[in-house]
Amino acid sequence: MGVAATQAKITNLLKDGRPWTTKNIAQTLKLNRSTIESCLGRMWRSNKILRSTKPVICSEKTFRGRLGTITNQRQYYTYLLPQKTT
Repeated sequence: MGVAATQAKITNLLKDGRPWTTKNIAQTLKLNRSTIESCLGRMWRSNKILRSTKPVICSEKTFRGRLGTITNQRQYYTYLLPQKTT
């Protein structure tokens, strides 16, 4: 899938007006997370989308079998489409 197709999918997803994290976008579009992150970064640098100034910090618990559960803290930025001024 090309860059333009990925950007179009992300733009269509962000049209609802609510903030999306990288993780939510990757799960919804069923694409590789690194692909989504590079595309979002490219779109943010070209001012096509807005990114939060501070990342949201979430803790994730992952079950590791006999090792038990492991807790990691992850940082996610939220992304929005800019509002059209009329």
